[in-house]
Amino acid sequence: MKKVVLWIALLFVMTNLSFAADQKLDKKSVYKLQVACEKDAKELFHEWYQYSSWKTQYGEGLGAVHTVTFKSHYNIKLEQCFILTTELIKYKGRPHKYITKRLADVSASSINNDEQLGYLHCDEKIGIIENNIFCNVGDKTCKSKKQWDLLAKPYMEE
Repeated sequence: MKKVVLWIALLFVMTNLSFAADQKLDKKSVYKLQVACEKDAKELFHEWYQYSSWKTQYGEGLGAVHTVTFKSHYNIKLEQCFILTTELIKYKGRPHKYITKRLADVSASSINNDEQLGYLHCDEKIGIIENNIFCNVGDKTCKSKKQWDLLAKPYMEE
């Protein structure tokens, strides 16, 4: 009888240890990871976009407006920090706008080691939804911004 009780107690302890290891991070730990992710992503963003030569590259005299933004996200499920950048270039008086999005793992990326998980570039004309699109996330290619958003979503929302 003592052996049965001992086995039950041992089984109970092992089950609880396994359960504790599988539990999710507490809110404070998740918050710390998100803050660290945002800090690292901001540093990477500034590395990637520190140049000021875009005016000559894209035509300052043509009235180009160039906007670049970023969003960071710590993905708890994948235990990784991701950055999503969005560039928009619009020329005054032209019916075009150029959109570029880039998705990357912050820890694996730097200005010298530009490892992207996903990339979207499209040339939009007024009246035409998507024209001249190049798009991929991982090993999957896509044919629209909507498809790209769906493929990037698991990295930025989990």
